[in-house]
Amino acid sequence: MPQGIRIAFLILAGCALPALAGYWSLASFGHSFLAATFTLSAGIPIFAAGLVTWLAGRFRKSRPTQRTGMAISLWSLAAVALVWCSLGLGSIFQLGAIGKAQSYPNRLAPVLEEHRRMHGAYPDSLEDLAKAPPLPRLLGDRYAYQSRASNYRLVFRPPSEMLGVWIYESATGHWEFSR
Repeated sequence: MPQGIRIAFLILAGCALPALAGYWSLASFGHSFLAATFTLSAGIPIFAAGLVTWLAGRFRKSRPTQRTGMAISLWSLAAVALVWCSLGLGSIFQLGAIGKAQSYPNRLAPVLEEHRRMHGAYPDSLEDLAKAPPLPRLLGDRYAYQSRASNYRLVFRPPSEMLGVWIYESATGHWEFSR
């Protein structure tokens, strides 16, 4: 197997982790940091090494060296592009997850109201509900549901936010973003 092809496989294997991270992390701040780190620490230096290899082959009139250099450069560009595209993919998945979390109160409210009628108050935890609909991914935190005497709230932090949270107040029936 030519050296350029082996290097290309190594580069693609190195970008597989950030690409999968885009799917699983929903374009979190950490994923953005990982993408930038990969680009600066691996993508650009490998591209430069491929370019230098190509130039060396050009000056020595060595076709195999030129092909190797070109393969290294192009595959490193492809790897960096894949990593950055994974951020876009993660953002799309994040919007879907936020939509599911924000539609959850519509399914949860009837169950909570039934519990309130039977017991006189909202449950302390969603685990106390026998018929609670399954929690969306972003509301999976045990602090996502908070009950009070006459109302309840749902809270989640979008993966791309470090400080902001979405808050649903049952008293108003609306979501608000708070920093």
